Amino acid sequence: MDELLRIDGLQTHIKTSRATVVAVDDVSLTVAAGQTVGIVGESGCGKSMTGLSIMRLLPPGGRIVGGAIALGGRDLTKLSEREMQSVRGRDVAMIFQDPMTSLNPTMTVGDQVAETLLIHRQTPRKEAEERAAEMLNLVGVPRPRERLKSYPHHLSGGLRQRVVIATALACEPKLLVADEPTTALDVTIQNQILALLEDLKSRLNMGLILISHDMGVIAECADQVLVMYAGQVIEVSDASGLFSAMRHPYTQALLESIPDLGTDRNQVLYSIPGQPPDLSAPAEHCRFAPRCRHAQPRCHRERPDLTDDDGHLYACFYPIEGPVPAAHRLPGDAAATPGAAGAAPAAGREPLLVLDHVTREFPIRRGVLQRSSGSVKAVSDVSLSVERGETLGLVGESGCGKSTLARLILALDRPDSGSIQFAGEDLSRLRGQQLRRRRGDLQMVFQDPYASLDPRLRVAPIVREPLASQGTGTRRSQNDRIQALLAEVGLPAQVMDYYPHQFSGGQRQRIALARALSVEPRLVVADEPTSALDVSIQSQVLNLMRRLQREHDLTYVVISHDLAAVRYLADRVGVMYLGKLVEVGPADAIYQRPAHPYTAGLLAAVPAVQVGSRREGPRVTLRGELPSAVDPPSGCRFRTRCPRAQELCSQQEPLLVAHDPAGHRAACHFPLQSPASEPVPA
Repeated sequence: MDELLRIDGLQTHIKTSRATVVAVDDVSLTVAAGQTVGIVGESGCGKSMTGLSIMRLLPPGGRIVGGAIALGGRDLTKLSEREMQSVRGRDVAMIFQDPMTSLNPTMTVGDQVAETLLIHRQTPRKEAEERAAEMLNLVGVPRPRERLKSYPHHLSGGLRQRVVIATALACEPKLLVADEPTTALDVTIQNQILALLEDLKSRLNMGLILISHDMGVIAECADQVLVMYAGQVIEVSDASGLFSAMRHPYTQALLESIPDLGTDRNQVLYSIPGQPPDLSAPAEHCRFAPRCRHAQPRCHRERPDLTDDDGHLYACFYPIEGPVPAAHRLPGDAAATPGAAGAAPAAGREPLLVLDHVTREFPIRRGVLQRSSGSVKAVSDVSLSVERGETLGLVGESGCGKSTLARLILALDRPDSGSIQFAGEDLSRLRGQQLRRRRGDLQMVFQDPYASLDPRLRVAPIVREPLASQGTGTRRSQNDRIQALLAEVGLPAQVMDYYPHQFSGGQRQRIALARALSVEPRLVVADEPTSALDVSIQSQVLNLMRRLQREHDLTYVVISHDLAAVRYLADRVGVMYLGKLVEVGPADAIYQRPAHPYTAGLLAAVPAVQVGSRREGPRVTLRGELPSAVDPPSGCRFRTRCPRAQELCSQQEPLLVAHDPAGHRAACHFPLQSPASEPVPA
């Protein structure tokens, strides 16, 4: 394959007011035409800074201090800023992590895609608009000519990411750098975006650098993988060789800390101890040694060089042999303790939470008189129950009604019809002081721990706030309670005087958990509790949630698009689609024997590490876009995207039907499994 990009000994420093951070330290890689090179590692490892160095888009204080970046034989580090401007977008382009912040909210979608052509190719405006429509069509945006006049806020997250890709590809660059292109997206949209990138790469014979902390995405998409730690490359191999015969303990630890659809819920996930090192004063020895379970005295004295083992490179004095088998875990491994995660709640308990035919619609008002012109059907006739001490997982695409249902459960909103019984009391009928007292039993952990913590308050008043609101205890007893809670979530007492910005993402999520537990709730709703965290931090938070559930007899409702995390946490799972509950039942039944085609599509879209080989054949995708909740399809709402849909599906809405005595139910006229778990002919 023709070599497009060669990086030799790249060194990038970022000068701050206090110190100089060695963000990228002696990184080398090559990318060929038609090749995907994956870069994986924790936040702060230097993977994104490597991509920004290629683009010469470093943050203030950032500069390349050594090495070369040759694109088509031309060293980008030697170009002036004016020369580099002609390279960006034309020869090399970048997809940034958050499509909303990388799109201009004041410009239409068409203008933003056409802008690249106007600048780099001096294309006449009319031709540029035609090309913009072609690019939107190429990346799978429905009704592309209509979308040209739309603004970014008019589009869903998946469509915004497609617009970003269209903008990056408008000039058909030789190299595309994709920085976490699917992190904030649903699993189905993630699947579609990854399939799209693979297809476009093949069509345009383009080189692709895929930056991600998701090992499953890297395993499925990358031809070659670089593992980075503390600014350095510590392992390089083809994807198959890396995940089946990894040599560096850090790579092994990353893989081991990730739950997948087959993870044993009776094992505690492995968590990498400690924190990544401070790169303002990088160590001269192995930088992973303080966190490595295989470290020897030599590792704390010397820095290992990359060793070449038949094309498999690794920087380790004491290399390991592939992933750790579950039956051969090292002594002292947290994950080796059987039953540590706790057992499912005993059958036959009284339900703590019961939703009975709950409906919630939001009116759409237009004009000066704000007259109603329709409504958003957010939650439509949902019935389910949650037993004390169990975890119910709610999954589904964005817009399916999960978060609205959570607000109803927490009495932050009221249903239009139906009832929500908590401990035998109808929450929708409570008012004033009665509702305020009941809120102590209902707490929430939000998706973004930074946004949910007041940046003006220190940790102590943040955790004290629910206690003060409920009038619980004296100031002294509250302080004692705060210290005990911080210790429970693994934080020292001195952090009481710190502000949220002084913590990592995982530590902020621990503070959010401490705040939620301060009033001793009975039910905790966790909305995407790990989506904003690195894989190594995710395992710590998941383990913590399981331990707190056992110790406090908590009941969880966990909302997430991470089906592997839900599989690890949940006893039962509910699958929602466009406001409807389409399948519900024990987690084992849902994941091993899905009855609804939508559930099967969600599971098929989950990227997984196939140890020893990459997934063969085309990726399974749910076709089409989620229909509008303002005017949902008649009959079965999933029929417009269902491969098994027939005429009956458009005429009659399916009811939830039992598929086994354990409570597995699905709403489908032509389910994948019959009540006897036998295939039903299409």
